[in-house]
Amino acid sequence: MKMPYFLRIRSFRLRIALLSALVSGAVLALFASLTFAALNRISLHRMDEDIKEFGHQQLIAPRGPRQWDRFGEALRFFLKDKDENTFILLVKDRDDALLYLSPNWPKELPVSDFPAPDAWGRNQPPPPPPDRMRRPPEGPPPGRPEELKTPAFSTRDAAGARWRIGMMGNRDLTIALGLNLRRLNEELIQVRRALYAILPFAILLIAAGAWWISQRALGPVNAVTNTIRQVKAKGLDQRIEARDTDAEFAELIGLFNDMMAWLERGFQQAIRFSADASHELKTPLTVLQAQLEQAIQEAAPGSEEQRRYVAFGEELQRLKSITQKLLLLSRIDAGELRLNLRPLNLSRLVEGIA
Repeated sequence: MKMPYFLRIRSFRLRIALLSALVSGAVLALFASLTFAALNRISLHRMDEDIKEFGHQQLIAPRGPRQWDRFGEALRFFLKDKDENTFILLVKDRDDALLYLSPNWPKELPVSDFPAPDAWGRNQPPPPPPDRMRRPPEGPPPGRPEELKTPAFSTRDAAGARWRIGMMGNRDLTIALGLNLRRLNEELIQVRRALYAILPFAILLIAAGAWWISQRALGPVNAVTNTIRQVKAKGLDQRIEARDTDAEFAELIGLFNDMMAWLERGFQQAIRFSADASHELKTPLTVLQAQLEQAIQEAAPGSEEQRRYVAFGEELQRLKSITQKLLLLSRIDAGELRLNLRPLNLSRLVEGIA
């Protein structure tokens, strides 16, 4: 399976920033979607409660001849919307006869889809008889809260609009009240646009934070890198302070310090060996050179024996040169050699050689 491109980037900090932005972006997108869905449910629930309150007020209130016209005006005033398509209303009596129908009732919603309630006495006990000592009010008696049926809500599309319709009733009336979801949808669209507009800035902020956090997290690694860089300039005695280091990097730093100590000991042993070997070889080579020079003088001039001694002397001189170079290198490695640097006119030197 081929790895994604951003996982093959050679920068650890950049990979962390990209991965954090990707994961955080997915989480934020999911959160925005869930928030939008929750707002939608809350708004629908609030609208259902409004529909329920409007309808129940009419079911328990005395009914006059112009009650439903006044109800439409009051509802339009409460919603602060003069548009005729703000709401729709249907009212039936207990015999399924149509009492009121909004002028803007959509033709796509058949009136038969909202039947009158069944005989009330099958589901609820009949209401108690009125008090004969009191004067009955004009018009039909108002409904009572215990006589109201549980509302049923549904969302229907009709006449190029979406309606939230609540159907409720009592023993005498059935009311189907629908509110246009246009305003609710516009508010939800604005909320969704705001969430999606904030999302890119949130992702960039998270990526910048992940970059900064990864840079801080790589502090011990940068300390190891700087120490290795100083080894070339100052020597093998450099160490990393691990006192305030996180536990995840403490073992790494400890192993690095142990490795540097082991390398320093080995390097010092090599330097001491070179210096000791050079010093030890210098004396016997000097003695051999003196004896060979004496043998060359005592041998007959031009003889085979003299030529052999001369060849031995040349090889001995080469050994002495190697020994001196080893001693010089050991002094350089130990930092004991101090160079006397001064400017040199290379042009004049070349002219003199020419």
